[in-house]
Amino acid sequence: MKKDIARNTLITAAYVSMMTLFFFGGYALGTSRAKTTAAVSATPVPAVRAASTSAQESAHYELVLENSELFLYKRTGTDSELLYSHPITESVFPREDLDELRGGVSFDTLKDAQSLLENFVS
Repeated sequence: MKKDIARNTLITAAYVSMMTLFFFGGYALGTSRAKTTAAVSATPVPAVRAASTSAQESAHYELVLENSELFLYKRTGTDSELLYSHPITESVFPREDLDELRGGVSFDTLKDAQSLLENFVS
């Protein structure tokens, strides 16, 4: 009888130890892995160089949203040159941002315009 009690106690202790290791091991593995994010391929925004420095000084850049497509224009006096366009999904952006883009957002430098464009394209 003492052998049975000792045997059952040993089996129970082994079972509890195994279950403890199983649960804590699973928890440790689950929390030790770095959280991965989904890889999304982003279309690179091509860099555009100005044709001449004199035109660049008086030029400004404008980002406009028309028919779910973003257009980047270079405006020089009365001239307007389309530099880049890219379709976007409007439903993922705040309405205020889209309304502002529909009216056109002006920039002094191409770098600033491309920075905002990348926020909407990537």
